[in-house]
Amino acid sequence: MGYSGVVDLSDDWCVLATMENSKNPPLSVIPQPEIGELVELCAKSPAGIIVELGTYKGGSAYAFNQVGRGRPLHLFDTFTGIPQQTQVAVDIIGVGAFADTSVDAIREFLPYAHFHVG
Repeated sequence: MGYSGVVDLSDDWCVLATMENSKNPPLSVIPQPEIGELVELCAKSPAGIIVELGTYKGGSAYAFNQVGRGRPLHLFDTFTGIPQQTQVAVDIIGVGAFADTSVDAIREFLPYAHFHVG
């Protein structure tokens, strides 16, 4: 399921709810509690653009967009999966992981986002 943010800044709370207006909202690999914290920070942050590095299927970007009050959303990703293995010993994600996504699939839910592919 994807998430839409319901934020009441006067009461200093944030609740993520299941999206009801879409058949297949985007998914996120980020657990819901962490998305809730990030969405709350996004909702309370000063005016300006929202930037996400590593978008995958757009689940968290979708949540940020829901509370972003019309702010520009810039998404950076290869949108084709992990391109290469690094030399870092803790790098456990293999080449090609997260390849089951595309700019077109994410654009369906975030038509006004700015995509930075690479």
